[in-house]
Amino acid sequence: MQNLSIEAINELRRNARSVVRELGLLNDAYFEIGVTLAERHLLIELTTCSSPTMGEIADRLLLDKSTASRLISNAVKKGYVKCITDEKDKRKRFLQMTEKGKETLNAFEPIAFNQTKEALLTLTNKEIETIHKGVALYARGLKNSRVKCHVDNSGVDNLESLPEISQLLNLETAVQGDKVMQDFESGSFAMGVDHSQKVKATPIANDYGSKDCVNLSPSTAVSRLNQMGYTLELFDQKDEQGLYDIFREVVESGSQFPYESSSIEEFHRQFFTPQGQVYVCRSLDGDVIGGFYLRANFSGRSNHIANAAYMIRNTHRGKGIGSLLIKASLHFAKSLGFKAMQFNMVLSQNKLAVKLYEKLGFSIAGTIPQAVRNPDGSYQDGYVMHRALENL
Repeated sequence: MQNLSIEAINELRRNARSVVRELGLLNDAYFEIGVTLAERHLLIELTTCSSPTMGEIADRLLLDKSTASRLISNAVKKGYVKCITDEKDKRKRFLQMTEKGKETLNAFEPIAFNQTKEALLTLTNKEIETIHKGVALYARGLKNSRVKCHVDNSGVDNLESLPEISQLLNLETAVQGDKVMQDFESGSFAMGVDHSQKVKATPIANDYGSKDCVNLSPSTAVSRLNQMGYTLELFDQKDEQGLYDIFREVVESGSQFPYESSSIEEFHRQFFTPQGQVYVCRSLDGDVIGGFYLRANFSGRSNHIANAAYMIRNTHRGKGIGSLLIKASLHFAKSLGFKAMQFNMVLSQNKLAVKLYEKLGFSIAGTIPQAVRNPDGSYQDGYVMHRALENL
């Protein structure tokens, strides 16, 4: 193209940046389970081919051999991937996904799929077709440019004579590598506060590298949410329908809360108590995208132990919002005089939740055998998880 304007180039770059931001890639959204963007693409690629070599993976991911080697080495250390040596040729090693790798893949793939689905549902069929063609064309243009650069540097004149270096990325594959965290389950919360007051955010310098809740105050967590485009405030009556829709979505998924009913009555029974507080997380346009309750776990001489439960709208999981809600709740609980936080029934099969809670300082205080009946009639254990608040 001879007349490619600077504005046309910059417009595409602006839109590309918007996509990256909407996908949450600028946030530390996935540290909870310790998987990187490159590792997610590695796991996706392992589902498309049977026991590839390290060289084949490098070619598919468009990585140089040393970068691919580091990626695979880290994935092996984390237990996502294992290397199998060829019995006939010990120099050859093949890659296979482990059960832990499959669990991680199964955690972020539904999130990415639903995010793509929800986005496309806001568009017409013609617009969706335009997106498919546009993304494919842009990917093809990037590939042609990369291959041409390789040709120029290698002295080869005929672009078509080079072998294909990678498959053309389509929209679904690109997005599937961009979301990870499956949200978590807990238990129940306490102590009253004037519900007319709102949580004020204090602007802070960017410090997204922090990966624990030590020294992360409520205002810091709220400020981070603000920077991501969300607010955190005490529940208002106008939030009821939005929060209930999320409750119903979470309960009916069967993977987080042990409740059998997703009725509005059950929602009120579980989330609202005379002494409890409910916080709501909203997008800037006012839509409720998540929330949590906080209350005393016990009465009497044990009323110094808090309890909370968190839930996030399906379309907003994997962005790090849940982690910030937990951190905020811990500091809110401490400011209300609680000495510890306890979750009474964390589903043992919700491994990502357990790992996240442990990363945020919780430990398993006890195991309740066969505590929760699964929809298929089987049972899973329940964990009681506890964290002291004195060392926040």
